[in-house]
Amino acid sequence: MLVKPYAAPVGTATTLNARGLPANADMDVQWTTQVGNRSVTGFEERTSSIGKARTDASGAFSWSFVMPDDLGGTHTITAKIGDTTVATTKVYILANAFPLNVDHGQAGTVTTLHLKGVGWTETEQIYHVVVDNAFTGYACAFQSKGDLTIFLTMSGTPGWHYIDMYPGIYQGTETRPANYKMPQLTALDDHPGEKLPIFRWTFYVDP
Repeated sequence: MLVKPYAAPVGTATTLNARGLPANADMDVQWTTQVGNRSVTGFEERTSSIGKARTDASGAFSWSFVMPDDLGGTHTITAKIGDTTVATTKVYILANAFPLNVDHGQAGTVTTLHLKGVGWTETEQIYHVVVDNAFTGYACAFQSKGDLTIFLTMSGTPGWHYIDMYPGIYQGTETRPANYKMPQLTALDDHPGEKLPIFRWTFYVDP
């Protein structure tokens, strides 16, 4: 069983292909994710049905679906006949960013930073906001199913201003240096574990 494309953002048209399965059989297609958080209540793996497929006379099927609106990172897709698992595969949700809803205005204008597909592991669950090279804080996407929405009040002198979002490491045991809960400016070169993007927007402060 294979997903094409293997890695894609939320909402991407995707196809699940399989062969070598029982002929003319009804399949329940199931999706596995993580639910909870890393700081208070803990988290657990959960599986739910996302659709039905049916094999043809040769034991193959091709099933189209949209990449679910869920946490970024690796997810397992399982095909079952009744309670029996007959095939499994993996798929990866990529983080992606949307355009600013407001890209210019006077100082004090509120704009919105919006990401989907942010992950849940300690190395992919937070993104940091940097405005004009000044760190302003971070947000976590675990409890919001990979969705980050940040309302940002713009300030500064008239002209262009730059908003960046960098991945970071949520927590760990290293103490010197303590590389946690801070923007990883070199993430494209050396972010541990996953290859995560850096996002940039521009905002024009009107006179």
